Amino acid sequence: IMFLQQAVMHKGFYDDDLEFVQLQHIQIVASIAPASTLGRHRLATRFTAIVRVCSISYPSSEELTEVYTHFLRAIMTAPHWQNVADRAYGVCDKAAEAMVDVYTNMKAKFTMDDHEHYLFNPRDLTQWVLQLLRYE
Repeated sequence: IMFLQQAVMHKGFYDDDLEFVQLQHIQIVASIAPASTLGRHRLATRFTAIVRVCSISYPSSEELTEVYTHFLRAIMTAPHWQNVADRAYGVCDKAAEAMVDVYTNMKAKFTMDDHEHYLFNPRDLTQWVLQLLRYE
């Protein structure tokens, strides 16, 4: 974070030879989890005072279903899915709905209140969908 703060405030940084490297036309976009989650730390107020922060809440189940329906349909265009793509394309919405349902139930049943490592986020759904590419 201190490197990012220096890069934003001074528009550059010092390299290993202590030469200043100037940065121009750079935009930093990052995604971070709340400081309350496992292994996270609070951002320094000196850093957050000089950057723009946009906070977006987790998507609803309906939004997740729509996103992963389209994601599954895109997966069905992979070359090794061509022989079942026509049949599978029609069930992508039901498969996405079932996946989001499993995700939602797991997130509700296994909370961080029980164990700190029970941390579920939409990234888990994405990994699940991407693993379908491993099957022929």
